[in-house]
Amino acid sequence: ANDEELLDAKVFTKAVKLVAFQPFATAEEALEQINAMVAGEPTDTLMNMLDTNLPSAKKGKGSYQLGVYDVELGRALSEKFPVAATTDSIRELLRACRVHFGRMVKALTDTELGAAHVGLAHSYSRNKLQDDPNTQD
Repeated sequence: ANDEELLDAKVFTKAVKLVAFQPFATAEEALEQINAMVAGEPTDTLMNMLDTNLPSAKKGKGSYQLGVYDVELGRALSEKFPVAATTDSIRELLRACRVHFGRMVKALTDTELGAAHVGLAHSYSRNKLQDDPNTQD
């Protein structure tokens, strides 16, 4: 599917299937995870989720490549998983996943998802400002 087709919900849901979703237990955990990912460091939580849900060579399942948006995180993950080079196609696919996420996870309402996005964005921004030596009070 091309980039425009991925934004069409019907085309997207035929092409992509959500295999696993693990919500964060707390806002603090979500902030910890995003900070690690921005630093290009996979956390134990991320590694455990990938280990649990990706096919393993031992199980005889088909081969795959993990699409990762961030180059540094991709490098770190490539030590254990087959990671595809970060391309515009992967970025567009992940963007479409964000757009259609509410359709894929039925347990979340659009309101809850929006509140989670805003809350995490505010926490992340506040955290970055606290760590910035150029910030003036």
